[in-house]
Amino acid sequence: MVVSLCNPCSRYGDALKPRIGDEPVDHASQSQMVTRSGRHNLVVRPADAGDDRLLFDWVNRPDSLAYMLKTEGAVAWADHQRWFDARLRDDDSAIWIGELDQRPAGQVRLQRSTRGLVVAIYVDPGSRRRGVASGLLRHADAQAAIR
Repeated sequence: MVVSLCNPCSRYGDALKPRIGDEPVDHASQSQMVTRSGRHNLVVRPADAGDDRLLFDWVNRPDSLAYMLKTEGAVAWADHQRWFDARLRDDDSAIWIGELDQRPAGQVRLQRSTRGLVVAIYVDPGSRRRGVASGLLRHADAQAAIR
């Protein structure tokens, strides 16, 4: 079963409620998407306030910083907290965490802008080449279609 989840607190109403196929599901009973990723199940769940340190660590990894377009050098904790809190409250933003074997493996973020939908993705080096990026992008693509 593939469950797709989007931010139910968004101003987009019923179109963004969790669904299995075309059927809406109760948010309390379904909180993640599960998809096959090679020999592993990739679980994709919405990011929450408890993910702030994880995303902070990932954004400050050298492999992440090397590809930043707007950031030079490491991101300060206070700056990251402000940014992350704002993204969680922003109806035009959604962040999901992908997990393999119950361990964080990567993240994907959708951000609506005046020029379209921006997709940001990061996969932890230990989880690369295991289908995480493609699973996260499939999830983001499904969510973008309804946003």
